[in-house]
Amino acid sequence: MAMKDKGVKMESKEIVLEALSLGRPPQVPVAVWGGGMWIARTVGTTLLEMSKDPEQMARVLQMAYDRLPFDILFPGSGYPNALYGALGGKLRFEGISAPKLEGPVLRDVEEAKNLPLSKLHQDPILRTIRTASSSLRRTLGDRVFLTIVINGPLTFAGQLLGVNQLMMALVDAPDRVQDLLDISVQAICLYLEPYLEERIVDGVALADPTASGDLISRKSFADFALPGIQRVARWVREREAYLFLHICGNTADRLDLIAGSGIHCFSLDHKVDLASAKQLLQGKVCLAGNVDPVEIMLRGTEREVEEKAKECIEIAAPDGGYILMTGCDIPPEVPLENAKALLRTVRG
Repeated sequence: MAMKDKGVKMESKEIVLEALSLGRPPQVPVAVWGGGMWIARTVGTTLLEMSKDPEQMARVLQMAYDRLPFDILFPGSGYPNALYGALGGKLRFEGISAPKLEGPVLRDVEEAKNLPLSKLHQDPILRTIRTASSSLRRTLGDRVFLTIVINGPLTFAGQLLGVNQLMMALVDAPDRVQDLLDISVQAICLYLEPYLEERIVDGVALADPTASGDLISRKSFADFALPGIQRVARWVREREAYLFLHICGNTADRLDLIAGSGIHCFSLDHKVDLASAKQLLQGKVCLAGNVDPVEIMLRGTEREVEEKAKECIEIAAPDGGYILMTGCDIPPEVPLENAKALLRTVRG
C-alpha cells in the first residue's frame, strides 16, 4: 500500500479509516483499547458517577480527549455489564472499578426466550451512554473516530448463563448453546442499532474474552464463537460501519479464522507475537496492538513505553493496515505520563 502524502493534513478519523482500509496514513493511528476506568480515574470521578448524568459522562470523555487526543475514543468502555443489568442481572459498583455482575442473569437457557430485550433502550445507564455519545459526536464532529464498546456473542452468552455453566454446556448441550448465542446476537444488534442508524458512532468495539484460547479450543471457537462474530460483522457492514474485535489472551491458533470473520480490525492481546500475527493477517484485516497494558503501561517507565511502541510500529506498520494500541484495556492506575508517552511516540 502506498503511504499518503505526509504533507496532507488528515483528521484522526481519516487516519483511522485509512488504516482500516489497509492503507498507510501519514502517521500511524494510536489509541488505548477501551480506557473507561482509566479515564474516570484520571479526570477524578468514577464510572458510577458518570453513569448518572449524560452531560457529565460526555464532559469527562471530552476532557480526556482534550488532554490526550488519541485517534479513537471508546464511549461505553467500562460498562459492558450494564447490558446484563438491563436484562435483569444485579450490578454492583465498587470504587473506581467497572460495575460487576453479581451472578448469572439466567438460571437455564430456556429462560433466555423471556429476556426483556426492549429494556436495552430503556435502562437509565444505557440511555446515559447513548446520550453522552450523541453529545460527543456533535461536539467532536469528525475529528475523532468514535467506537461503542460491547461484549461479543460468546461472552454475552457467558454473562447471561454464567461462564462455568456455559463451558459445560458447550460439551453437554451444544444445541442449547446455539440457541443462546442466537439470542445474544439479537440483543447485541438491537442495542447497537440506534448508534449505527443515527450515525452516533463510526464503529463497534466487540470484546469477546470468553472466545480466548485460554478458555476454549480452536474447534470450540470455530463452532460457537466464530459464527456469532461473523453475523455481527455482516450486520455492522450492512450499516456501513466498522467492527473492531478484541479477544483477551492467546489467540495464535485461531488467527486464520479471525482473518475470515468479516471484521475490519483485530485488536491483538499482548500475549500474541505481533510479527506472526502481522504475517497471518496482512492484507486481510487491520491489526491493532499490542503494547502490554500491565508490564509496560502500568509498571514501565516512559522510556520503556516509547521503546515498546516503536518496536510495534517497526514490526507492523510498514505495509499499512496497522493501529498502535495497547494489548487490552489499561488498568485505571496507569500513570498519565505513560499514556502521554504512547501518544508522543507517534505525534512527537
